[in-house]
Amino acid sequence: MKNSHRTCILPGIVRFLSLSALSFLGFCPSLFSYAPTATNIVYTSPNGEAMKLDVHAAAPDPGGPRPIAVLIYGGGWKQGSKENPEIHLWADLLEKINYAWVAPDYRLLPAHIWPACFDDVRAAIRWAKAHAADYNADPNRVVLFGYSAGGQLATLAATTAQDDMRVQAVVGCAPVTDFERKTTNNGRLNSSQMGLWNLPDQQAPYPPATVKLFRDNSAINHVNWGDPLPPFLLCQGTDDKGISIQESLNFQSRLRSVGVTADMIIIPKGTHHIKEWDKLLPDWRPQVAAWLLKNVFPDNARPPAHAMNARLNGFEITLSSQPKANGMTFWYYAPAVYWTDALPIWNGRLSAMIFGGLEEERLQINDTSRYNTVAIGMSAIHDFLANGKQGEAKTLAIERIMNSPPGEPKNCHPLADLLIYQPALQREHITNYARSLDLGDATSASATATVRYTTPDGVTHTRTASASQSDNVIVQHLAASKPGNVSFVARLGSPHAASDTAPIDGATLRLDGVAREDVDGNKTFAVQMRVVATGGKVTAGQYGITVEGADEATLIVTAGTSSKTDENEKAAAAEAAAAAARDCDALTAKTFPTFKPGPAPDPDTFPTAVQAKAAKDKKDKKDKKGGNE
Repeated sequence: MKNSHRTCILPGIVRFLSLSALSFLGFCPSLFSYAPTATNIVYTSPNGEAMKLDVHAAAPDPGGPRPIAVLIYGGGWKQGSKENPEIHLWADLLEKINYAWVAPDYRLLPAHIWPACFDDVRAAIRWAKAHAADYNADPNRVVLFGYSAGGQLATLAATTAQDDMRVQAVVGCAPVTDFERKTTNNGRLNSSQMGLWNLPDQQAPYPPATVKLFRDNSAINHVNWGDPLPPFLLCQGTDDKGISIQESLNFQSRLRSVGVTADMIIIPKGTHHIKEWDKLLPDWRPQVAAWLLKNVFPDNARPPAHAMNARLNGFEITLSSQPKANGMTFWYYAPAVYWTDALPIWNGRLSAMIFGGLEEERLQINDTSRYNTVAIGMSAIHDFLANGKQGEAKTLAIERIMNSPPGEPKNCHPLADLLIYQPALQREHITNYARSLDLGDATSASATATVRYTTPDGVTHTRTASASQSDNVIVQHLAASKPGNVSFVARLGSPHAASDTAPIDGATLRLDGVAREDVDGNKTFAVQMRVVATGGKVTAGQYGITVEGADEATLIVTAGTSSKTDENEKAAAAEAAAAAARDCDALTAKTFPTFKPGPAPDPDTFPTAVQAKAAKDKKDKKDKKGGNE
C-alpha cells in the first residue's frame, strides 16, 4: 500500500522513488562528484564587478527538458564560494537524477553590505531562467537550494518573488528564516548581522529600525494567504546551535498555515555542519532527491490542486458514515492531505485540526480567546445572517477573518502546530490504517478523533484526541496493543515569527510568542504541552519531548493569550497541571457540559405565510445568481 501524503516528516516520498532505487543510482556518503559543464561564466556585473557561476548541463532526455537548480552556499554572508562542500553534496545528488544546476558566487561582507548578496542571487535566478534551454533544462522548473546564510537568501528570494522570478521548489538546509527570533534569543547582534546591515553593536531590546530590518529580511514574514508560493523542503539537525530546529519548525508551520506544502527532513543529533549529516542520516540526500521527483514536474503534468476522494495518495480514500447508538462516526482510510481533510475537535475555546499522519502526526492548535469579536465585527456578521444577508455576511467574514485581500495578514494564522514524530514507521509496511471522527450524541456532544494502524510486528497502535471543556485542554492519547511499544518525539511549532520553546520540567514544554497580525493589535500567547506516560522514559529538551518504550502516553495541551490574561503562560501552566492530575478517560469523557437540545420543529406546523416567504426568498436568490444557488 503506497502513499505520498503531505503531512509527514517527509510525506511518503520514498514510495515514489524507493531509497533502494536511489542507492542503485550511486548515492554514496563518502564519494561526491562535482563536474560542471562550464565554469566562471559571468552572470552579472554590478558596478563593473564580474560575478561568476559554474553550470552543469542535464543529459538529453526523451521526455523533454529537465529541471534546473540554483545552488546558494552558506558562510555567514562573509565567506564561502561556489566550491563550498554543500555545493559538492548537492551537485552529486542532482547529477544522479539528471538535473541541470548553476552555482553562483555572490558579493560578500565586509566589502559589500545588504542587499548586494541578495541582488546577486536574484540575478543568478534570472540567468538560470534565461539560459536554461542551453543546458537541456526547463526555465519553468527552477529549484533553489540554500544552506545557512544561503538558505536565508533562497527562502527570501522565493517568498518575495514577482512573477518573472518565481521558482517551483525550495530546499533549505538549516536556513535562516527569522532574524528576530535568533537575535532576540542571543541578546545582541553578532558580527555578521552588524556587517550585513552596517549596524553598530546593539543589545536587546533593539530599536524599531533594527527590528524592521529583522522582519523585512526574514522569509517567515513574507508568507501570506493568496501568495503563489512553491513547495518547501527544510533539512535541519536537531542539535544545531547556529540555526535551531525551532526556527525551521516555525517556518514550516507558517507555510502550512496558508496551505503551502512544507516538508522536513530531521537529522538526529545533526549540528550546523552539513558535511557531517551523511554519517548521521545516510539517506537524507536520497530523500531530498525523491522529494524533488515528487514535487517538481512540468505544469502540464501537475495534478489537481485538491481532491477530497481520489486515489491521490495511492490509498483508496473512502468516506462513509456509520450510525451507532445515538451518534455518528465518519471513517477515512488515508491520512489527511489538506487542511479540509483533517478532523476537527473543539471545546468552546481550544480547537485542533488532526491530520492522522504516521511518520508525523500534526495537530493544528488554536485558541478563540485571541480573537476580539468586536474588532472582527462578529456582531455585524451575526446581524447580516439573521436578516438573510448571506452575501454581506460572507464578504465581511472574508475581509475580517479570512485575510482578504491577499498580502494583508490579519488573524487567521493558528497559534501552533503540535507535531508527533515516529520516523521509524515506514508507510509501505503499515496495515489496517483508519482514522475516524466520532461526533458523539445529543446527550454528551462529545467529539473524538481516532487513528489506528498495525505495524509489521503485529502491534496495533491507537491515537485518540479529544477536547476537554471542563479542563480546558486538548488531549492526545497514544496506546499500543503490546507493552513498551509507544515511542515518539513531540515538538511545538508556531507560524508567528520570534516564537520559541523552553522546557519547564522533565515532561513539559512551553512555546511563547506574539501574534502580530491580529486586527486589534499584538497578542502574546503561550502553548504548553505536558506528557504523562505509563512505563518507559520521558525526557524534555529545548525543542521537544521524547518518549521511549512506554506502554501508553497522554499529551495534554493548553494555551493562554493576552486576551484572557496578561500572565498567559501561568494560566496555561495551571490548566495543564490540573489536567495532568486526572486520568485520560476522565479528560476525554466529554467536551461540553451535558445538554439536551429540544426537538426539531415540524415543518407542517409552520405558518403558511412563513413557508411562502421562504420559498420566494429561495427563488429570488436562485434567479439573482442565474439559477445557481
